[in-house]
Order: sequence, then structure tokens, then C-alpha cells
Amino acid sequence: MIRAIKTIFIIAIFLSFVTPAMAATYYVSNKGNDNNPGTQTSPWARCPGMDGWSGGATLKPADKVYFDSAGTWTLNGGSQGLWVEGGVTYIGDSWGNGQRAKFDTTGSYSRAVVLIAEDHDTIETEFIGFEVDVNMKESRGVAINNGIQKGLLTVGAMKRIKNCYVHHIGNSSYSYGIHVSVTTNCTVRNVEILDCIVHDTPRSAVCLYAGYTSDNAHIYNTTIRGCDISRSHLNTSSGGAGILLKNHVENIVVENNKLYNNNSGIHVERTYSGALPPKNIKIRYNKISSGDSNGIYVQAGPSNNIYIYCNLIYKNAKAGIKFESNLSGTLSYHIFNNTFYSNRENELVVRGSGAKFQTLEIKNNIFYASGANCISDSNGRITSHSNNLFYREGNSGSLASVGGRTYYSNNINDWESTAVTGLPGFVNVANYEFSLSEGSVAKNLGADLSGIFSDGLNSNSSWPNNVQTMQWGSDQWAIGAFVYGESSTADKVAAPKNLRITNN
Repeated sequence: MIRAIKTIFIIAIFLSFVTPAMAATYYVSNKGNDNNPGTQTSPWARCPGMDGWSGGATLKPADKVYFDSAGTWTLNGGSQGLWVEGGVTYIGDSWGNGQRAKFDTTGSYSRAVVLIAEDHDTIETEFIGFEVDVNMKESRGVAINNGIQKGLLTVGAMKRIKNCYVHHIGNSSYSYGIHVSVTTNCTVRNVEILDCIVHDTPRSAVCLYAGYTSDNAHIYNTTIRGCDISRSHLNTSSGGAGILLKNHVENIVVENNKLYNNNSGIHVERTYSGALPPKNIKIRYNKISSGDSNGIYVQAGPSNNIYIYCNLIYKNAKAGIKFESNLSGTLSYHIFNNTFYSNRENELVVRGSGAKFQTLEIKNNIFYASGANCISDSNGRITSHSNNLFYREGNSGSLASVGGRTYYSNNINDWESTAVTGLPGFVNVANYEFSLSEGSVAKNLGADLSGIFSDGLNSNSSWPNNVQTMQWGSDQWAIGAFVYGESSTADKVAAPKNLRITNN
């Protein structure tokens, strides 16, 4: 018996070394041929699973496929342009003389241009460094699962979409840029969407959508980080968020993204009464600006244990954060250390609804209003508030009210202070520079929330947005969120890259 156990142990060790050794590396070039061996000197023209592939080779878990970063591949339409094999890594930005390998779409795809519908238990599935130009055709850009069949489980190792540029999706309201979705009895677990550029989509640009009416549709453990997202509302009849979190999505982190010129920046909702709500979500260190609607929009149904902290939310056409009137069930939200600036329809709006706010706590935020009030909560749904700083340009009107009562107690009412010029002390607010001046009353007056969150304090260049909650070099918390190092360079909203005018 002991000998048998030793034999099994030795075989297991042997296999752990053999499996990676069996992995192959392949190369794809416009100058190649699908009947080639796929080596660097004799590459394929396309790869297995790709629209137009004519070779006989197959891919195995742990294989890597390098595309010429200067190459362009035309995809003509069908079900999907590339079926991504589970456990395989596709790389488009590290071999060749270009920036990203490009998929140029000339026809519509019913599922997606790039479809990740399977994974591997222990080996990561990766799609890295590609441009996906959908050319206004009806298709999703890059999709995980996409609800292609009931009972599909992609719950193994990480599925990663990184450094991809996805743009110009068709006019259908259900064509998204990057789309993670499930249908009945489906689960997606372990996803990363990192450092991607997504713009010009008819509806939401990056979407986590647990669909249909059953709770047996789950999306877990997903991170959206470092993305540049804009113009996600080409189909104006259906709107579109920069990032949509819908129905039973759980353990989600949305951080260090730049969202601008969308409809809403980030949208959280549960639309199906049979589904569990979005829960255990962190929305942090994002810049959300210049949207046609709200910076963060909480609409429909319940949503639980949501933390919104250290975001810069400014110049949106409606509210900085809005809780809509059609909410229901129980909600739990924690809004800490954000900076709200000059959102048109009040900085924070809580509409009357049938929902029960188990927690709606507002701490350490800067509310800087111009032409609107800081907070509108006429039904008194806020459960606790402290250490917030209010400033309203013009020194007139109401700063904020909760249940009809002026919202001053336990907060810093900067409106009446004359100690500092240009309150609350931003370096260059006209250019949206939110670092704090030396005399700002927001410095070192924040409540210590380290027992709640401590990530990113005194952040530095390792964070893409450099958004932080504490004054650099200080052990004290500041009120609000601001950007370290901003002094003369404005953080202006940039135009989308490769913006085109179309007749569609």
C-alpha cells in the first residue's frame, strides 16, 4: 500500500513537470500559411479557431500564440471571429514592430468578434494586446460566455483580457464592447479586464450582465482595472454606461478606470425579481467625468454591501451619484473619501423609493457644488454622515438637506468659512486639478477609516490614476480624494482615440 502511494506521488510529480513541457509556442503573420508549422520563421496565416483558418493543427492548454503586432486580419462575419481555447494565451502586442495586432471586422457576428466560452481548471486563459475594430457592424467586441448555452460553467482559472483596444461597435442596443454574460444555470468566475481602451459602443462599454429571470445566473470574482472608457451611448434610445454591473454579480472590484463622455459612468442595478442583487462590490480610485447622465447610477432593485470610495466624480450632466426612485428591497452603501465637483443635478441625490436603506453612510467626502446643491435627500434615507466638507459657489441657497433638515451637524460647513481663499483648496479647479493647496481645510481633517479600508493610502505612481486619500507624506487622513503630483498639468478629458464620423 505504501509503495502504491509512493508510485502515485511520483507519477503526479512527473506529470506536473511534463505538462508545461508539452506546451507549444506558435506564431501568426499575414505573410504566413495555415499549413506551415507555426514557427517564428514559418508562421501560420491565422490560428485554429479563427475565422478563415484552413490548417489542421489544434491548440492545447498552456500553448501560446503570438500574432504579428503590425498585422491586420480581416474577419468577415458569422458566429464568432475567434473561438478562444481554454487555457491558451493569445498575445498581439509583443512580437513584431506594431502596437497591437488588429482584427478588422467587415461582417456581423452573432456571438462576438472574440469569444471566450471555455476555460481550464488550473491554466489561465488570456487575450492580450489586440485591437478589435468592429467597424459599426452588429457584434459584441470581446465576450466571455455570452450566454451561448444553458448550463455553461466557466469557473476555472483566470480569464484575462488585457491591453486590448475595442471600438466602434454597431448600433444594436445589445452590442457591447467587452461583455461578460450568463444565462440560466450558468456561472462565470475569475475574470480580469485590465488596461483596455473601449469606446463608441451603442450601449454599455464594459458589461457584467447576469441575465434572465432566474437566480441561476452568476458572475463572481471579477476585476475591471485601469481601463479608458468613453462614448458608450451611441444608441441614445437605450442609453449606455461606461461600466454596467447588472443582477447577480458578486465580489467585483472596479478600480483605477477613467470614464468620460458616457451616458452614466458606472451603473448598478438588479432588473429581474428572481435574481439575487449585486453585492460585495468595491468602486474605488476611478475618475468619472463629463457624462450625459450620472457619474454613478444606482437603479432598480436591491444591491448590498457596496463600497464607493476614493473616486473623483465631476462635471456630469446629472448627479454625481444618484439613487433612483425605482429601487426596492434592502440596500447597503458606504460612500467614503470621494471628491464631487460641479455635477449639474446636485452632487448626491437620493430619490424616494420603496427600498430600505439598511446602510447609507457618507463620510470624509468633499461636495463642491456650482449651480446645484451638495446633497438632495428629501426623505432622509441617509443613515449616518460625518466629516464631510461642503462648498457651494455663490454662497447662496441650500448646501444640503436630509429629510428637510439642513445638513450641517457632524460635518465641516466650509460655506461660511473665510479662512482660505478658493475653498475647499484645490490647486487648479478650473482645469480639474484636485490636488489640495497648502492651506486647504480638507488636509489632515479626515476621519481615520483604516479599519474599513487601507488600500491605496498615500498612493504613488503604481496606481494608474494616482488617486489617494491621505496627503502625501502624512499620517493623517484628508477629506475627499485627490491626485498626488498634480500641480500644473491639467487632468482634462481627452478625445477618444481614432474617433471617426460615420453615417450609421
